Formats: sequence, structure tokens, C-alpha cells
Amino acid sequence: VWFVALTFSQLFYKLTGGKLDKRRRLPVFFSHVWGTLLMLFTGCFPKVENWDAIKEFHKSGRKAMFVANHNSWMDIPFLGHTI
Repeated sequence: VWFVALTFSQLFYKLTGGKLDKRRRLPVFFSHVWGTLLMLFTGCFPKVENWDAIKEFHKSGRKAMFVANHNSWMDIPFLGHTI
């Protein structure tokens, strides 16, 4: 499923010449959908601490990098769902 979504994104960018999605948000959208669906199917939702700080940081427009520590196989879907 993930491969198909990213292949679709590449095809979309080639067909449109990158003019419709200049900020390249389509793969980010697919990662949110993938993470949320995986959480729904497994019934395993992360507990986010200090959620208000994350929301305020996002609103401020500053740049950040969120990294999974790979303590479990669910780290990357949790990030895809939460961020």
C-alpha cells in the first residue's frame, strides 16, 4: 500500500511538472493516512505527552525533525499518525 501511494505521488508530480503541489505535501498526507489507518486496524494508539507544546511548536512555523528511536516496530507509524 505504501509503495503504491508513493508511486502515485511520483507519477502525479511527473504529470503535473510539480506545479500543483509545490510544497510536496502529498507524501506527507499519505503518511498521515497510513499511520492513522494502521493505528485504527491494530487498535494501538500512542499516548502523547505534552501535546500542547507540539501544537504550539507547529503553529510557530519553526522547523523540527522528529525521529523514531526504533524501540518497537510501531515507532514510525506512531510518528506518521501523531505529527
